[in-house]
Amino acid sequence: MDPHEIRIAELEQALESVRAQNTELEQALESVRAQNTELKALVQELRARLNQNSSNSSLPPSSDRPWNRGARRPQGEQGKRRRGGQKGHSKHSREFVPPEQVDELHEVFPERCAGCSRKLRRQAHGEPWRHQVTELPEVKAWVTEYRCHASCCEHCGTVTEAVLAEAVPRGMFGPRVLATVALLTGWFRLSKRNTQDALQMLFGVSMSLGAISKAEQQMAAAVAAAVCEARDYISSHPVRHADETSWTEGTRKAWLWVAATPWVSVFMIQARRAGHCARQLLGKVQGILVTDRLKSYGFWPMHQRQICWAHLGREFDGWAQRAEGTFYQVTGSALRAHVHQMFHWWHRVRDGTLSRATFQRCMRPLQKDVERLLNEGAACGDLALMGKCADILEHRQALWTFVRVEGVEPTNNRAEQDLRHAVIMRKTSFRTDSPRGSRFIERILTVVSSLRKQQRNPLVFLVACAQAKRQDRPAPSLLPT
Repeated sequence: MDPHEIRIAELEQALESVRAQNTELEQALESVRAQNTELKALVQELRARLNQNSSNSSLPPSSDRPWNRGARRPQGEQGKRRRGGQKGHSKHSREFVPPEQVDELHEVFPERCAGCSRKLRRQAHGEPWRHQVTELPEVKAWVTEYRCHASCCEHCGTVTEAVLAEAVPRGMFGPRVLATVALLTGWFRLSKRNTQDALQMLFGVSMSLGAISKAEQQMAAAVAAAVCEARDYISSHPVRHADETSWTEGTRKAWLWVAATPWVSVFMIQARRAGHCARQLLGKVQGILVTDRLKSYGFWPMHQRQICWAHLGREFDGWAQRAEGTFYQVTGSALRAHVHQMFHWWHRVRDGTLSRATFQRCMRPLQKDVERLLNEGAACGDLALMGKCADILEHRQALWTFVRVEGVEPTNNRAEQDLRHAVIMRKTSFRTDSPRGSRFIERILTVVSSLRKQQRNPLVFLVACAQAKRQDRPAPSLLPT
């Protein structure tokens, strides 16, 4: 064979080998590119999760890292004012107690003239300068002993023992002690041992841990009827707010639910975060329900719901903080601007500077723009964003209820604020040990939260409930009058 032909054959063989290697390298490059794209998406997702806080997600404020807590306040507000009194602010003095509530009054007159030192008569000139001092009286527990004697009949010799009157408490502690224990453990978040110390220090009352637990159960039974009445009130209210937070009962996870109205709130501790638990809390399916997008509320007709725009606003903030130019960032920034405008108008409606009719007219183009952006996001090609936008669009009917129905708010702040006290309690006490303890906590939370909204004294109410229970009378009502 000609040497040239041999050389050509060798080169052709080498070329085929190079082509095969090139094909393998191209395939490997495509695989690396695919992995790189996947890893970039993963890095973006992990960065987004790392940057999550209570201002751009549904995380609670307590989960914020100490160095990130400044993110709760919008950037434009940081550094503008410090805590405490501001320079140039007007003085705010303590208001005087009305004269009819003053327990002791001293009329003070000057004895001698400041000009010539002559003695002055006790005669008022102009209005007096007033000074009030508030003090706590020394509190000592009032102990009553009943000695039930036996008497022997002179005629027949029968020995008869005295019987306590119906009004006399059968237990070792009176209604006010029981009510105080319920407030200390059920509302002021004191442990039973700290409650024991507080009773001894403040009132001189010695009470065992077992007696404190028994007092809790007595008060839970005493307010049961009032709480049941409150649940009936909630179930028939035209606008309700609902929310839930995690809880622990014994060693098992549970959930603390709340249904809130302007005057009454009802709490329930249940084993699950499911639809049947929400049904049990809310009762009749009627009126408007304000919640987040939790699936457990899905049984409520969508046109009778209002989705919380505070949650949506934080979610859009999280999207807007993603990498520049991504679908997340572009869509989130546009939606966030619309949400800010919407709340600006809503606050004007609430303070009376914008009529509802004008508000509804302004909202029509904004509603269309928001739904257009969500539809674009649902078709953008980013699977994660598509799913989130599609989920929000499933609740389209529940996005704008507050615009068409007067009395409905765009946020679920009412229920979330009611839960805040219980969340702090959960972090300090960790749990309830049994269903019996859960019933006590949910009932005391219901009673005190509702009474605070109505500006009624919880201690007075609890004392009245304890007295009514012992005398077999109807309990006082928890409903507004």
